[in-house]
Amino acid sequence: MATARRVIWIALGVLVLLAGLTVASAHLVTDWWWFQELGHGGLFVRLLVWPWAVRLAAAALFAALIFGNLLVTRGALARAMFRFQGRVPVFLSWRVMRRVLLFGSVLLGLLSAEPIAQNWLLIARFWHKTPFGVADPLFGRDVSFYVFELPFYRLVHGSLAGILFLAALMVLLVYLLARAVEWRGRQVFLDEGPRRHLLILAAVLVLLKALDYRLSLYGLLFSRTSDVIYGATYTDWHARALALKVLFVVSLAFAAVLLASWRRIRWRWLAGVGAVWMAAAVLLGQVYPEGLQRFVVEPNELERERPFIEHHLAFTRLAYGLDAIEEQLFVVDNELTWEGLAKHAHILDNARLWDWRPLARSYAQLQSIRFYYTFPDVDVDRYVVNGQLRQVMLAVRELDLSQIPNRTWVNQHLQYTHGYGLVMSPVAEVTPQGLPRFLLADIPPRPRDVDLVVTRPEIYYGELTNHYVVVGTRTPDFEFSYPSGDDNVRTTYRGTGGVPLHSFFRRAAFAARFQTINLLLSDEITSTTRILFRRNITERLQTLAPFLRFDSDPYAVLADGRLFWIVDAYTTTLGFPYAMPHARWQANYVRNAVKAVVDAYNGTVHFYVFAPEDPLIRAYMGLFPGLFEPAEAMPESLQAHVRYPEDLFQLQAEVLSLYHMDNPT
Repeated sequence: MATARRVIWIALGVLVLLAGLTVASAHLVTDWWWFQELGHGGLFVRLLVWPWAVRLAAAALFAALIFGNLLVTRGALARAMFRFQGRVPVFLSWRVMRRVLLFGSVLLGLLSAEPIAQNWLLIARFWHKTPFGVADPLFGRDVSFYVFELPFYRLVHGSLAGILFLAALMVLLVYLLARAVEWRGRQVFLDEGPRRHLLILAAVLVLLKALDYRLSLYGLLFSRTSDVIYGATYTDWHARALALKVLFVVSLAFAAVLLASWRRIRWRWLAGVGAVWMAAAVLLGQVYPEGLQRFVVEPNELERERPFIEHHLAFTRLAYGLDAIEEQLFVVDNELTWEGLAKHAHILDNARLWDWRPLARSYAQLQSIRFYYTFPDVDVDRYVVNGQLRQVMLAVRELDLSQIPNRTWVNQHLQYTHGYGLVMSPVAEVTPQGLPRFLLADIPPRPRDVDLVVTRPEIYYGELTNHYVVVGTRTPDFEFSYPSGDDNVRTTYRGTGGVPLHSFFRRAAFAARFQTINLLLSDEITSTTRILFRRNITERLQTLAPFLRFDSDPYAVLADGRLFWIVDAYTTTLGFPYAMPHARWQANYVRNAVKAVVDAYNGTVHFYVFAPEDPLIRAYMGLFPGLFEPAEAMPESLQAHVRYPEDLFQLQAEVLSLYHMDNPT
């Protein structure tokens, strides 16, 4: 009975494992098809290969360091096994033990490599670093050193220090078990081999500590010791920098003494250099900076800190693009005349009177048409209407899936597949009833006394399209398109978006991904059927470019009779020296380098580079060739609707409220 129960549990475990592997592989292969459908198969490979290459390379290095150090302890390990032979299994020979050590080293290597694999982008950016053309004021290094190189060195240093410390602990444990290291009273006795081994490990760890001091010296440009500025202060530069330089030299001397103890441990030398090390850490690292701050800086703070405040102001303004702001004198003229108003009628006609919040309620009440339609946002834009440039407000009519009747699988994924149309009204006009005067309205979208045309109003990709849909099914015109009186108009998707379901294997893969057997059983799915997923534009963009930050306000654009989404994208970093970080953005350097465009019908995605001078976007262009296009490649009909990003404007306004001045006083 016990054997049968064990067999059942093993079988269940195998089934669970197979199910997990199936779902994982289904996600991988369906993602590959998705990237291919968008024309970015190479991007998928890079996004997959980079973290795994970093993970395996780091794991191999870490495993080699651990296993190599354990192999050196072979003799001591044999003595330890002999000491505890009564507790060691008979079959545990050295050959078996070596395999156990190798397996354990590989396992520890993989676990230790995971934090590095999570930071693969940091390593990739290091290999594709580009100069900023701006040098820091203290060390004279290009800013690219702090953005691309210093974080990489920090990551490598921390990982090596951690793995070597772990290896040293394991080696020390083996020597203790083998009694190759013993404490007899107040004295430590070490065999020659273990002594040399431990000395080398200790020296390497001390050298890594020396490197830590050196890297910390550059880290002073990101100091938070002052309540006034971010970056190195007078005390940092004249006291803490001195301490780090001295500690760097002393730690090198300590490592040299450890290596000089190869034949005989020089306890006096070690004690002497160690005492100097501790004294320098206390006196130069703590006492001297505090005394300098209290008795030299504070009595003459403005004079002492002036150059450092100037560095902070200049680099903060540069990091947030505030250095490009041009100040112009605005002369107020209260001599207002009718002639002056008539001269600037084009400005007054576009002065916005509508607030988007009450307008959104008006749109919902007047143009939702059905309860399952909604307007997620109202955008402000400009269009040429009847030959005149007009500022307008517009909103797209998306489908709220939670409001559709009879929410079956067929209804949610095969019939109710898309939103429909948009509404548009001038920012400065109202009807006699106080309602917006529509330029575009109704279903299908109908222009009212204007020359606007909408030829493709369907919205398969939007802000609320969070579910997958299956299109091109067996039954013609199976999809619900829009209501028409008491009847419904139906359609069939004729776009290029989606992944074809032309084989049983593909249907099975997507069935595993979305955990539904309906994709296998439905008679509506044929060889011409396509599945559209990741239709939310934000998710779509973040999957393609996870290294960019996207604006929180995507906006819809009507161009050439079609609907598009434009989303501003930013390159950011926390590695810009002397620049004050912004808490909400978690960055101290921001550039609106990219405008992303998503076709609301086909789902195609284009990334247009509008700031080619940005070093970060140049690094990404080298890292992901073929993903980005120049701004000139954007169609003119879309370029006419490019705007200054809302999130960036708010960020710069916040920073400018404090950093509008360049006077350190």
